[in-house]
Amino acid sequence: MNAPAPCPELDTAPFPDLDIEALAHAVRAADPAPCLEAARRLEAAGRPEQAAVLAGLAVSLQPGADALRLEYAACCARAGAPAEAAAARDKLDRQSRPEAAAPRPPTDRPQHSDGRPLRLLFVCGPDVMFVRHIEQHFAGCAEVETLHFTERIDGEALQRAMDRADLTWFEWCDGILAYAARNLRKHGRVVCRLHSYEAFNETPAAVDWSFVDHLVFVAPHIQDIFGRHFGLKAPSSVIHNGIDPARFPFAERRPSFDVAYVGSLNFKKNPEMILQVAERLARVDRRYVVHIAGRFQEPRYAYYFEKMIPAMGIEDNVRLYDWVDDIGAWLADKSYILSTSVLESQGVNILEALAAGLKPVIHNWVGADLLYPPEFLFNTVDEAAALVTSGPYDSAAYRNYVVENYTQARELSRITALFNELATV
Repeated sequence: MNAPAPCPELDTAPFPDLDIEALAHAVRAADPAPCLEAARRLEAAGRPEQAAVLAGLAVSLQPGADALRLEYAACCARAGAPAEAAAARDKLDRQSRPEAAAPRPPTDRPQHSDGRPLRLLFVCGPDVMFVRHIEQHFAGCAEVETLHFTERIDGEALQRAMDRADLTWFEWCDGILAYAARNLRKHGRVVCRLHSYEAFNETPAAVDWSFVDHLVFVAPHIQDIFGRHFGLKAPSSVIHNGIDPARFPFAERRPSFDVAYVGSLNFKKNPEMILQVAERLARVDRRYVVHIAGRFQEPRYAYYFEKMIPAMGIEDNVRLYDWVDDIGAWLADKSYILSTSVLESQGVNILEALAAGLKPVIHNWVGADLLYPPEFLFNTVDEAAALVTSGPYDSAAYRNYVVENYTQARELSRITALFNELATV
């Protein structure tokens, strides 16, 4: 039996109120659990930097544990150490990604190792907004079949299509995937892409994860949250959503009094804060207006806005437009994009506005600091107002941030690489 790997020495100075003897024993025994528990206690006590140290110690005691590394990455992010968080997630990606049978040169189309094109099947429910451009792209360089179930799942049709495919992509971790994993025969490789809402319901618990060869997350914090709730039971990686900047005409803009909000009005979007920001801006200058392109998804918020807008004296500072089809045109006379959410996977509406040259004013929602630089973020409505009324304004820099990080071309390239990787294992 091999001797356990040497464990790091524990510096006790930063942790005067913890049971150091128990932690030292855990280090000697290579047991990460007490270290992780202590890290959670420290974080709950408002000491994220020390929590990150102990979470890192837990990882060093059991380096191959994906869940530990995910928690360490999340601790680093909350402790204001994004570089360490990114490094931890990158190492996790490399550990969990299937090894290729042999090195392969990069290619811009999905194919077998002998050059034959892959047969791809894309499966989705009624919401195809995030997968449509992926299907269209690969239809030009591979054999592609699509199944979109808008009402009921046709199990026989799905089985026949899966039997023809080398790789099946399930968009969303939803009831379709759960049904297929329980009832259908697997022929080729299976990939599932999970966005965000699925990490907060019980559907993933109903999935037989031995059916899935790879799980794609659209953001690192969603990967972290999913790992905490369900554990990572399939190899996984992060591939961000991308947008096509060409769809959003760029213009060099200047500071103005027009702030845009784009999105549905529901509890996830924190619409109360929209009104708070509008009121705070109105106190600076009555010419500020928050323009809202979105529809009430919960009647409570319609009644709330109906009452609070006059109660706060901001009738002239908030304008409601309902649903807007051509967002690019609607943004043309706006200078800022406001996001007030409590959690997003990425905020595609933010990316679209950045591509058009608007300055971002983003609530520091869960995960925002992993996706956007700190100068884009606010914690309080006073900070939001300050982002609008002062500071630099650089439309080209906002668009370039999207072009360098979140384009569809980048997204599709990474998906192609994943397909080719899976085709060789």
